[in-house]
Amino acid sequence: MTTPRIPFSFGTRAATTAAILAAAVLSGMALHSVAVPGVRVEVVAQPTRIGIVDIGKLMNSLDELKARNEAVQARGAALADRLKQLESQIRDIETELKDVIPRTDVKRRSERLAEQFELRATLEARAKAYQQLINLENGDILMDLYTKVQDAAGNFARREGFDMIYLDDRAIRLPRAGTNEEYNDIIQRKRIIYANDSLDVTDALLTQMNNAYSAELARPRN
Repeated sequence: MTTPRIPFSFGTRAATTAAILAAAVLSGMALHSVAVPGVRVEVVAQPTRIGIVDIGKLMNSLDELKARNEAVQARGAALADRLKQLESQIRDIETELKDVIPRTDVKRRSERLAEQFELRATLEARAKAYQQLINLENGDILMDLYTKVQDAAGNFARREGFDMIYLDDRAIRLPRAGTNEEYNDIIQRKRIIYANDSLDVTDALLTQMNNAYSAELARPRN
């Protein structure tokens, strides 16, 4: 049972080229005329400050993710030990059937075969149940941390004067060979066609979140 890393792929079909172009327009300096009888006033719109975040790099570098993954791995190892006990019982019966119980002892062999069948069914059912438990716990971790990323990004943006923080999907490329449907799906999911690296606030946000987690751990527990 493994705890998967946070995947890099993200996005929905909601983002459109029009929305991206609209954001690009907002980021520029614009002049708007306000009509007042007999007076012409030029109002200068303030430029929009935008940041981008590599969500995969950010979340996979969080100290809290590492700590929670270690806890899940420990629980997974304990569950795996339970499965190993069942596997050992199954092997013991196989050894008995092969080397201990005579083939002429039909009654005893049938009983042990039935026990082996029941153990195999139990092993399969428990393996699926344990994996589902691990998957659910991994889901809880992902949900919790993504919520914290949203909150931290908002606090960071307000403190540093950012108007918007985008998920950085510049690393997502079109494959060398693909169908028009596959290409179209990737293009529709893309948010950013180009962004200067100076817009990347991933490291600053990571430092903020890891510092907050360290402070949380240092606080006395009631």
